[in-house]
Amino acid sequence: MNIRVRDLKVYIVFYLLLVVCVAYSQYSNEVLQVFHNKAVGFVVSNSQKAGGNPLELGNVVFYFSEKPIVNFVPERKSKEKKGKKVFIFPKAGLKSKICQNSVKQINTVSGVGYSLKIEKVTLPIEGVKLSITYDPGSVKIDYKMFESVANKQGVIFSFYNKKLINKIKNKENNVLCIV
Repeated sequence: MNIRVRDLKVYIVFYLLLVVCVAYSQYSNEVLQVFHNKAVGFVVSNSQKAGGNPLELGNVVFYFSEKPIVNFVPERKSKEKKGKKVFIFPKAGLKSKICQNSVKQINTVSGVGYSLKIEKVTLPIEGVKLSITYDPGSVKIDYKMFESVANKQGVIFSFYNKKLINKIKNKENNVLCIV
């Protein structure tokens, strides 16, 4: 049996690709809990004075059984004034009834300047999809991965009052900017 070095390298590459594909196909990650915390009792507008003017408009927190993978789907340009961001958690599931009930409630309630939709998807890849529709003039979105005190892996999506952030940035008082 006469195997050339080049053929051996090709076989090794194909073997490694096969191992990676098999490992990825067996990966699964359960969404253990989902929470939506939001600011209550105020509207984002210049005329609104009562009820405060919070910096954080709300957040949605996902807890996973394993470290989550977050894929961002790029925005498509549209003529609408609303922005839309889509995130996919590949190979994630929503099996528990508690989690499914939380998702149903989150999908029916919107925050100030934004709304959420969480759903199980099979395309472009099987997993859980988070769609955020928001007013880009008044809402800034940020997300971070974290590990909780109970060693649960998670992702938090935070929604901030963009008008207030810009107002603070434009202040000359540096102490106020830091606060």
